[in-house]
Amino acid sequence: MCYDSSNLERSRTSASIPLPHRQPNDVADEQVFASRFKSMSREASGSQLDYPEVLAIIPARGGSKGVPRKNARMLCGKPLVAYSIEAARNTPAITRVIVSTDDEEIAEISRSFGAEVPYLRPEHLAGDRSSIGEVLNHLRARLHEKGYRYTAQVTLYPTHPFRSRQMMDSLVDKLLNGYSHVFTVRKVRLPAMGFLLRKDHGVQPLDDTGRPDNERVYYRKYGTFFGQCHLHDGLPRTYHHLLTDPIECVDIDTFEDFYLAEEIIRSGLYRGFACGL
Repeated sequence: MCYDSSNLERSRTSASIPLPHRQPNDVADEQVFASRFKSMSREASGSQLDYPEVLAIIPARGGSKGVPRKNARMLCGKPLVAYSIEAARNTPAITRVIVSTDDEEIAEISRSFGAEVPYLRPEHLAGDRSSIGEVLNHLRARLHEKGYRYTAQVTLYPTHPFRSRQMMDSLVDKLLNGYSHVFTVRKVRLPAMGFLLRKDHGVQPLDDTGRPDNERVYYRKYGTFFGQCHLHDGLPRTYHHLLTDPIECVDIDTFEDFYLAEEIIRSGLYRGFACGL
């Protein structure tokens, strides 16, 4: 099934859905939910929906180590989380935007910028060791229990404020037209003379080719965009979007990252914002 995302109308609701808190032993298993998500996606492709329903989830907890409360911290006049909310809301094919947070202030900020916060994330899913998989499973399972069906789901990390409208439109379009998984990646170069320091104080070479001019290039997933859709028949197809603009690779984890993002915005170095400035 193919969709023309350029002609989709937004269908957003400002109403919040009351969802129950979940106990620690009630966290859905990744494999179990993968099957459940596939089932609910196929249900969404039937007569229940006249157009594709695309859900955007923004995980934004209150705690953080590098920059305290960074998701609520102001970045050139707007809270950091607002950049991802606006990027999602300004993408025509995305029909619903939900922020998953454990923090009441972030919840209020998110609602003020047009996102839904159906409930506050339980404490056991808001710690440093909580996995993003558990967080997403918790939210998606509760939405499914409330009868909400969707065609595809996109995850946007709030620590990545620089997303272009063209990229957002293109990646959602690919998700709806043939690809089961779509995500952004960036290059990670491995220096030829690099070493790992082991716990026993020994060293281990990162590159065993013996060529000083050699550099291996690796790719890692990046939180700018993660999407999944299980409507397409046949084998799963994955699309990797390589981030070539270094500004779009900015991931705010430290105060230095914050200052860099501020300078980029103030200097007008990035004009492709999917959010409004």
